[in-house]
Amino acid sequence: MISLALSMVAHLCLLLAQVSSNLGPISPGFGCEAELVDEIVEELKKRMKTRGDTGQIQRAEQQLHEIAILKGEVANVNAKLDAVLQHLNIAAPQPQKMM
Repeated sequence: MISLALSMVAHLCLLLAQVSSNLGPISPGFGCEAELVDEIVEELKKRMKTRGDTGQIQRAEQQLHEIAILKGEVANVNAKLDAVLQHLNIAAPQPQKMM
């Protein structure tokens, strides 16, 4: 598997066509196939975008999971607070309206 640097750029210098990666430059056809280099760059950019999109979805799912956990913890704290207020015969304050 070839891992590319994020600054993947196709170069065309004095008839040398190549794409830079963290493994070193890739220059198919001894640097004479600029169209193939362009195709490689576009395919790799597409793959990087897909991986980025997948990563964002996974992070969003993780955040939803953490929010669900926090909701449960808040409900537990509210129940404990209600029990303390009831034990001390203190009326619960009226909820304030959210803006």
